[in-house]
Amino acid sequence: MKEGIYPRSYEGDESYAFISYAHKDSATVWPIIDHMDKDGYRIWYDDGIRPGTEWDDNVAEHIQKADYFVAFISEDYIKSDNCRDELNYARDLNKARVLIYIEKVELPGGLAMRLRRLQSVRKYKFESDEEFYEKLYQAENITICKRQQETIPAEIKELYEQIKSLDLMKYYKYNTYIDIDKLLLDFSKELYSVGVCEINTEIKYKFRYLQMMCTDFKEAFVDRSGYVSFFVKDLSLVELQKRYETYLMYVSKYQIRIATFTLSVDRIREYENYFREIDLNEEQIKHILADLIEMGDYAKRIDKVKKTTEKLECFNISRNRRNQLMVKAAMLLYNDFLRKTDMVIDGLIEENGKEKAYEILLNDPELLRIY
Repeated sequence: MKEGIYPRSYEGDESYAFISYAHKDSATVWPIIDHMDKDGYRIWYDDGIRPGTEWDDNVAEHIQKADYFVAFISEDYIKSDNCRDELNYARDLNKARVLIYIEKVELPGGLAMRLRRLQSVRKYKFESDEEFYEKLYQAENITICKRQQETIPAEIKELYEQIKSLDLMKYYKYNTYIDIDKLLLDFSKELYSVGVCEINTEIKYKFRYLQMMCTDFKEAFVDRSGYVSFFVKDLSLVELQKRYETYLMYVSKYQIRIATFTLSVDRIREYENYFREIDLNEEQIKHILADLIEMGDYAKRIDKVKKTTEKLECFNISRNRRNQLMVKAAMLLYNDFLRKTDMVIDGLIEENGKEKAYEILLNDPELLRIY
């Protein structure tokens, strides 16, 4: 979880800036985009990826829709294939761009030639943050992403009071960084922007239900408030209850994480049916589904689950041994955030042979985290 409070990604039809950065630079980048947000700029970064969507497709879509592209250049950025893909895609779409160099880097020849023509701000050269932001906001066309002064409708003020009754102030009383009033009011605005304007009984019940069922409901306001908006706007109370009751068939917890609610009942049924088709027994299915539910929005879709399971055939093992590995390593095998499992498996087999590679992975599933 992030330290401190950082802005939600903008979702809407107005101009916004797409933020491209290497995740290893998060500690440097997040405070800058937080500052930009507080200065009135609409931004989107990958913290805004909605549950149940394809990561690459979502990123590409937001680059397409963005009217501005901000890249935080560093050694890690240059080494990242994903970052360079984003930069090249923005160039192909002829997006207005500014490069923020957060450290001195040596650019490869071809890249140096292409980037030399783009406007840039070298943050590491400024003696103060004030000078840096003054220079950044002088970048050509960046002001198209700046919000106008907003008036707050009466409906938002009412919703603000409803959310405030959840007593977030008490929960965060030891964190002096957080402006609770601003946090609540901003979240109220988000609900308003997605069409939740009427403070009716169902909305109140949804808030109350999520508060009771989820261990991290209050954190969700700060770190993943888009989820709460999604549940309040798009899901009925009956659907929330159906999801929760289905989860309890596999997870022996009273309270679960907010991200878990992103798994629909239909999606869980798809997992169940597939695992039965490939001859897992009910106890094995229960163990695997418990892990998938625990992952919530990080769980792979059914097509990727099938692809990953089929990859295990590389070991030339019996179904029983395959199932043993699936049960033990489900949290890693079926985590959509881990994109290199195929390469790890191929590398283990190449170095050790199929039989030994299987035993190595069974004994140490954490190897799947290697990139």
